[in-house]
Amino acid sequence: MTSEDINVTIADSETIAVAISESAITGSFLSLDDTPDSYSGKGGYFVKVNSGATGLEFSTETTSWGEITGTLSNQTDLQTALNLKYNAASFNTDWDARFATKTTTNLSEGTNLYYTDERVDDRVSSLIQNGTGLTWTYSDLGNTLTGNVSLSSFSTTNLAEGTNLYYTEDRVNANSNVSANTSARHNAVTVNDSTTVNFTLIGQSITADVQTLGIHNFKNDKVYLSEDELTYIWKNPSTGNIELWKDGGIIVEW
Repeated sequence: MTSEDINVTIADSETIAVAISESAITGSFLSLDDTPDSYSGKGGYFVKVNSGATGLEFSTETTSWGEITGTLSNQTDLQTALNLKYNAASFNTDWDARFATKTTTNLSEGTNLYYTDERVDDRVSSLIQNGTGLTWTYSDLGNTLTGNVSLSSFSTTNLAEGTNLYYTEDRVNANSNVSANTSARHNAVTVNDSTTVNFTLIGQSITADVQTLGIHNFKNDKVYLSEDELTYIWKNPSTGNIELWKDGGIIVEW
């Protein structure tokens, strides 16, 4: 549409309304005399007045807001917005103050787990294992871990010798107190002769001489010294000791 398409003459000062039907307007933005000729390659561009102020053109330039002059406090809307901005210089102080009011109660548990008695109990229960002579009983309900020791799997073979020495023949033979102790024990024995047996104590040895006249019988490997057979001498095959029996009991053995 050009300026020759519509001619309107106003004869007086009265307002005249001019109506242009939509069908009378044809063409597009590109068909205007003061607009660019093509949209090609102009995606995302915006329209601005050209530098000569003679028409429109596509442009990618950003808008410059220019400078603000005068007193900042007089720019009330801008001052209000600036007042609402956070002062970064106070960040550390504000953070410390807020952080001091927080505990693990305020922090949800992640992959780094919090301590609980139950977690420790379960962990310890799996770490401590049974061993030879030692078993463990864990009670989740009672929150107890009980050790049970059994010596049935051990003997002196497994126990190293300490200050309490083990018995050996060499130690007995080398002990100077053995002879004295044995002699003392023998000397403490009261040995009485009888009409049938004559005893002689020499050092650690006891010698018995059987009086022939006193022998009444010999049977079952026993020499009976009385008619009632309640007094006899024999060699005990279980111990290898010579025993003198009287009235059903041993009087002496050697």
